[in-house]
Amino acid sequence: MAGWHVIENYLQETQKHTTLLGKYWISTFLALRLLLLFSIVGSAFGASDLECDTKTPGCARMCVNQFFPITPNGFWAIQMLCVCLPIMLFVVYVSDKKQKIAIARKLCLEALEKEKSAIENEYSAKLKALKEDLEKIDYSKDYETMRGITIDGNQLEKQLKEEEERINEECEKRQNALEKAKKDEKENKDDDRATKATKSENSTPSVLFLAYVTMVFFRTIIEAFFIWYYFQVYAWTLTMPETYQCDREPCNMIVTCYISRPHQKTIAIWIMFVTGLLTVFIGLIEFAQQVPKIGAAWNARHDDITKKYKVGHLSSEQIRLTSM
Repeated sequence: MAGWHVIENYLQETQKHTTLLGKYWISTFLALRLLLLFSIVGSAFGASDLECDTKTPGCARMCVNQFFPITPNGFWAIQMLCVCLPIMLFVVYVSDKKQKIAIARKLCLEALEKEKSAIENEYSAKLKALKEDLEKIDYSKDYETMRGITIDGNQLEKQLKEEEERINEECEKRQNALEKAKKDEKENKDDDRATKATKSENSTPSVLFLAYVTMVFFRTIIEAFFIWYYFQVYAWTLTMPETYQCDREPCNMIVTCYISRPHQKTIAIWIMFVTGLLTVFIGLIEFAQQVPKIGAAWNARHDDITKKYKVGHLSSEQIRLTSM
């Protein structure tokens, strides 16, 4: 059971990015499948579950191999690992991508600060020039505008003050836009969930959402495949028989084999079957909910903050050094 804590950690990491239905899926998978596999279900099947009425060398062993081509515990453990494989790949991808997004956001905030300083310098220079022009006005003279219109000093003063007011408003507007952009980036930093990546106000790349949907799709397909494959592997269906008629070589005749605790095994089989159907059902609903967003996410897949700031191809060592 100790090795399964790694999978549990991956599932908990996935929970940070998932939808409400995805959280139900993880709870069902962890509580009703993983835990039950190592408790109730695990104790239902053992090495000596089949006892055959024969003394022919090798006959009993071949009957066991025919009845249990794969031990059910082993089959379900392989199923769990295969279902978790897309989840683990998703978590690895998202973890790497989030590090690069954090670096890109850091560069974005630095660029916004530089732009803010440039705006302040630009408008300070304009206001300074206007102030100098106001001080140089000679109210006894007439002035000609760029349009060739003659105005007196008072009219010129009025125009310059209107221009000063317009510059102040424009400066304030641009600074407010920059402050909003900085605030949005800081808020996005705390909410880099894959399922939020399709929102227009969020700079989280939509490829995270596409990766999440892909993970849900393959996770559900693998789960459904193993449910189907179960009925191809075992001679019984969902009810464990009390006896089994074996005719495998080297048995000299049809041999009767007796299964221990068939009712307990039947309960274990139904637990795994029903919980498997439940996780497939939840997965299908979750995938169907995300389908309407796939088109927009696919079209926006190139809108990636990590590409904009050229951190998409950084190595792990470069990421570590940049983050310091």
